[in-house]
Amino acid sequence: MAAGRRFVLRGQARHPKNATRALRELIYRARETTLGKLNNTQEIPLAVAPATATVTTIRGVRASSVVLLHPLDAATAANYALGTTYAVPTADTVTINHPAAAGARTYRVALFA
Repeated sequence: MAAGRRFVLRGQARHPKNATRALRELIYRARETTLGKLNNTQEIPLAVAPATATVTTIRGVRASSVVLLHPLDAATAANYALGTTYAVPTADTVTINHPAAAGARTYRVALFA
């Protein structure tokens, strides 16, 4: 920090106990993040044939969000390897475009908003 500037707590965080609790929570969240525990994953089953798109509502998703798909079984991985499965994020929804298939397929999705 620059000389003469100091960190100012606002609201309830001014009380020493609340400030300590807030600092502990911040440290805990930072530690969890560095260990890769972001809690931003979800499993999404895809619609079966003849559907070629699955729409899922996920709060907080924006058009600029990054959606990573991870197939959970061999059949899903084979479909993913075709290169025709991709996710399109929009406001509070993710549309997963995929080839039609008769079998059930499930992806684990990681979201970065």
